[in-house]
Amino acid sequence: MEILCIIGVIAIFAVLLMPMIGRVRVAAQAAKCTHNLRQIGGALMGYVNDHKGQLIPAASLGGSPQRYWFDALDSYMGEDPEYLARTRPYAWQLCPAKPVQPESRTVVGYGWNHRYFGYTLKDTSYGPYAVITQASRPAETIIVADSVDISNDQPLPGAHEHRYLYGNQSAKLARRHSGGGNYLMLDGHVASFKPADVLDGGTGPYRLFWRKRR
Repeated sequence: MEILCIIGVIAIFAVLLMPMIGRVRVAAQAAKCTHNLRQIGGALMGYVNDHKGQLIPAASLGGSPQRYWFDALDSYMGEDPEYLARTRPYAWQLCPAKPVQPESRTVVGYGWNHRYFGYTLKDTSYGPYAVITQASRPAETIIVADSVDISNDQPLPGAHEHRYLYGNQSAKLARRHSGGGNYLMLDGHVASFKPADVLDGGTGPYRLFWRKRR
C-alpha cells in the first residue's frame, strides 16, 4: 500500500511539473535563438567593417551553387564558407524551435529582410541602403529574423522561403516563440515581436520596419 501511495504522489508531481518543464524548454529555445541572432549581428558588423561600411548586397548572391546572405557570414562565424556540399545548415543558422524540413544547406532558421535590403543582385526595386550609415533609424530597422514557421503553412513551403522574411504575409512570419519571433535590428540588438507588429499597414508600433520608404 505504501508503495502505491508513493507511486501516486510521484505521478501527481509529474503531472504538475510537465507544464513547468514545457515553459522552461520554450524559454531556453528563445534564449538560444536570441543568442544566435546576436552572433549574426556581430558577424554582420565584421563583414561591414571589412567592406568599408557596405552591407551584404542582397539575400541571394548568385554563383554556382547559389550563395545567400548567410554564406557571406560563414567565415566571420569560424565556419568554412566553401563547404557548400553539406546537407544541413551550420548550427548558428538554425533556430532551435524550428525543425529543418526539408533537409538542405539552404533551409535555415533565419531570414533576410529582402524587401528592405535586397532580394537578388540584379533586383534594383529593393534595397535602398547600400551603406550601413545610410540607415537613419538602425535601432528600428529589421535586418535578419526568425524565418517562416513550418507549421504555419500548408502545404509545406519551398526551401527558398526559409531564407527570406515576408513582412507582407502574416502566415509567413514566425510565431514559434510564445506567438512571436525574434528580430535582429541593424544596430545589433534583438527584440521579440508578434506578426501584427511588423506587417505593412499594420496597427502595431513597429509597422514601419518593413516599408521601403519612411
